[in-house]
Amino acid sequence: MATLTTLQSQVRYLTNTNTADYSDDEINANLTRWTHLFTTEILDAMDMWDFQGEISTANLVANKNEYVFPLDVLKVKRVEISYDGTNWYDAQFIDVSQRGSALTGNEINDFSTTNPKVELYDDSMFLYPTPTSDVTAGFKIWYSEEVVGKNASGEDITSFSTATDKPNIREAFQRGLVWGCVQDYAMKIGNTNQFQLAGNEIEKIIQRARTFYGDRVQDVGMTIQGSSSLENYE
Repeated sequence: MATLTTLQSQVRYLTNTNTADYSDDEINANLTRWTHLFTTEILDAMDMWDFQGEISTANLVANKNEYVFPLDVLKVKRVEISYDGTNWYDAQFIDVSQRGSALTGNEINDFSTTNPKVELYDDSMFLYPTPTSDVTAGFKIWYSEEVVGKNASGEDITSFSTATDKPNIREAFQRGLVWGCVQDYAMKIGNTNQFQLAGNEIEKIIQRARTFYGDRVQDVGMTIQGSSSLENYE
């Protein structure tokens, strides 16, 4: 995977600039914004393969039904709840506007500890029914992270700043991030031709990325063979 330094060099090559014309900080900020954009495009196109997927747990608290999302959450895929710490149940997503009666958190017919529901908001979710006791790690959430890449230690980062930072996007499509920075520079200096050229390249790469990430899991049926015919498979 290309490092931040490599991407900066590609940007300056296409824009014919140096550090005085197009600073590291400017390129880093633009790369960060374009990576966020590409990430949302990829997530929108993906099916079964989770890009930047993560699983987190939280403690259930007695008489509390609002739970804050992880700080890096971008898109929620699944939520499971265990009211007793042993038995787990898939929590279905609901929209409060679809209900004709008030939500008290303890509806007997619609919500139960074996049929939980969650209402998703901007920074948190509401769980129904409300827990009556504390449960350690009783809340489990599958989601996609709002990150742009990793640092040299392999830790997630939310913006590019260090020479050894690397994007999570596959290298084949990182050129789209570079063209994004080119377009930003062209807009800054008023170069209409370069702005349009960069825009065309960005759209082509976005479509290729959407196709690739949307087809990473083959749609046809698969057959799992016995271990005797698979070497080094664990």
